[in-house]
This record gives sequence, structure tokens and C-alpha cells, in this order.
Amino acid sequence: MTTAEALPTGRVAEALDDYWDAVSANDAERALQVVGAALDDGARLSAVLDDVVAACQRRVGGLWLDGEWSVAREHAATAVSEYVVRALLARVGGEAGHEPAEPGERPSPALLVACAEREWHALPALVVCTLLTEAGHRVRFLGGDVSTRTLQGALLDVPTQAVLISASLASSLLFVRRHVETASHSGIPTVVGGHGFDPAGRRARALGATAQASGGADVAGVVAGLPARVRPVEPLTGPGPSEAALLAPRTTAVARGAMSRLAERPDAPEGHLADVLADQLPVVVGCVVSGLLVDEPDVVRETGGWLGRVLDSRGGGPELVDLALAAVRDELHDFPTAVTLLDAATA
Repeated sequence: MTTAEALPTGRVAEALDDYWDAVSANDAERALQVVGAALDDGARLSAVLDDVVAACQRRVGGLWLDGEWSVAREHAATAVSEYVVRALLARVGGEAGHEPAEPGERPSPALLVACAEREWHALPALVVCTLLTEAGHRVRFLGGDVSTRTLQGALLDVPTQAVLISASLASSLLFVRRHVETASHSGIPTVVGGHGFDPAGRRARALGATAQASGGADVAGVVAGLPARVRPVEPLTGPGPSEAALLAPRTTAVARGAMSRLAERPDAPEGHLADVLADQLPVVVGCVVSGLLVDEPDVVRETGGWLGRVLDSRGGGPELVDLALAAVRDELHDFPTAVTLLDAATA
């Protein structure tokens, strides 16, 4: 059955419009009523999640990216959709993080779903939990910003079939790698997904993940094809991973140093534009760390394009991106592989 068969095109548009009105008004109960009515009309859960909830969230992100919505308004709208998806998860029989077995019964292996450390975009992971629960899997959602220690504890507490790791930001790849290491050293396969990864799966392979899911629609099939056990991943060696390990703890310091270099220029950004740039430069440096880890200049190149859109919508021209990346490059003078990576990304 196609999405169009499950939820007719006109009904999709109507549901999306009604859902958007509720989300933009921060009316969580009304948003839940909209998707509930669509499901009661015979819509597939996957269609509602993709064509209504996710479509709305993409619009929310675009409005922030283009400077039309504040961070606070974006977060409020996202909270509405998280509320809705958690309610849908309960509707299909799941309760994130709490799936008790019958008394005296050993629980069946679970799928642990986690956001990488410092990754707060939990909505995609919640969608995955909901679809997997509907497909009959036992799922435990560990939440956003999951530390390595938290994952280690969960692996000790819960018999685990696989660990699914979500990363919406390319700057999160180092923390994804740590989760892959943790799981694989317990013999547990990993599935990664999110906008931090490339469609071809190159970054996932470089990090040692067992598999990559391109979206919620195919995650159940990916899980079905996983091996029962995996070997521990091999250490990442070479100048790129070595510099990534040294640079990661200094991400904030490098970003501040780059801003100080920019502030010394006569054409330095000022006011709100400077605040926005200072807020986003740690993400840029984090993407340099990720690029070093997976040996891929495109990680930085894509981030430069994203930063350009953010700054352009707030009054900064494309030259400001060039100046910002040059300042980061100058601040990384003690990291020759990182400098080479930046040069390749900005060529």
C-alpha cells in the first residue's frame, strides 16, 4: 500500500495544514487530535509520521534556518511534535524506556534507541521507536544526549539485540563512534541514521557501524538483516583520527579563538550577527573533528553551506563564511591534517 493509498492526497494536505496550525500555536492537544483523526480515518502510522509530523518539523527547521523564527519558538514547536509522537508510541503499545516482562520471565532482547552525546534532536529517534514498536519489536528509548556511561549501563541492564544511534548534526560523529565502540565491544550490532550521515553510507562505514538506516520507513528492514553478534570495531588510526582525538576537547576554545581573530578585523561582524556566528562556530569546529575522523572534506563543505544560509538570512554576506572558516583555519595552525582538510573543503 502506498502512502497515497493509505492517506489520500487531499486528506494529507488537510491534516498537514491543521497540524501546522496547532504546532505554530503551541497547542499540543490539538496537534494530537489532528493526527488521531487521521489514524481513525484509516491512515497508516508511517504516513502520518512522515507526511504530517516530519513534514511539519522540516518546515519548523527551515523557518529557524532562514531567520524567521527564534530558537525559542523552534524549540516550543518541536516540543509539541515530541509530545504527539510520544502519545503515538503509547498508542501502539510502547512506553519509551519502560517495557517490563511478566513476573519471573526473562525479557526478550530489546532495541536500544539513543541520540548521540550532545545531540538533543530527539524527535527522529522517537519516530523510529514508534515505527519499530508498531512492527512488534521491544524498544527502549534512552533519550537525547546519551553519554557513553549511560549506554554502558543500559547494555548491562537490558538484554540487547541492537543499538540504534541518531545524529542530526555532522558534528556528532565522534560521539556516534564512541557508542559504536561501546556496543561492539559487547558484541552488539549498531544501526546509525540521521542527517549527520551521507546517503551512500560512507561515514557510517568509516565509523564502524554495522548498518545505516536512511529513514524511519526502512529501519525495520535494516534491523531484520542485522547479525546476531559482531566483533569489536578496529581502532581508528592515522593522522586524521589522531588529530580528532586531540582537537575534540578543545572545540570550544578553538571557536572562541577564531571569534577573537575575527573581532580584530575592521570588517568584524557586530551585534546579533556576531552572536549568531559565535553560537555556530563550535558546530563548525565539531564538523572539522568529524571530517578528520571519517577523512571526508565534504563534512566541512556542507557545514560551510549551512552556515552561509544561517548568516545570509541574518544580514551576513557569503564573504563572512569565508572569513569565519579562515579564522578557524588560522586557529588550527598546530593541526596540519585539519588545515589540509579545511583547504580541501574550501577549495
